[in-house]
Amino acid sequence: MKYMFSIFAISLLLIASCNKDEDSGVTNVSIVTASGAPCSNAVVSVNYTANGCAQSLSGSVNSSGVFTAQVSPPQTVNVMVYAINRDTLITGAFPDTIMTITIDTTDICGTASIDLQAGVVTNTTIVASCCN
Repeated sequence: MKYMFSIFAISLLLIASCNKDEDSGVTNVSIVTASGAPCSNAVVSVNYTANGCAQSLSGSVNSSGVFTAQVSPPQTVNVMVYAINRDTLITGAFPDTIMTITIDTTDICGTASIDLQAGVVTNTTIVASCCN
């Protein structure tokens, strides 16, 4: 009886867990300024739900202003864009130098909802208001 209960409990855990074996959808999100130039200082967050589990993918855009996300199972995802501004200040003379790195984040400066489909690459462009 004890073993039967253990097997039952493990089966329930496996059924309730987040399953990532399904087909996935891929999106390429291009982040641009109002003039259409790539936004190189953007951070993108892709939020969705997979089998009842909240999921989030995030990262910086590449040099072309593109962030790629693969989502399983394919569904509508919410995309948020943030800008990170970095500044480096070096004071003093060698060998007595001090390097100060300042990182400043802004509020959400662009959003989109993207409907992903299995086996299809979706390309989306978001105009971000906070990109320099």
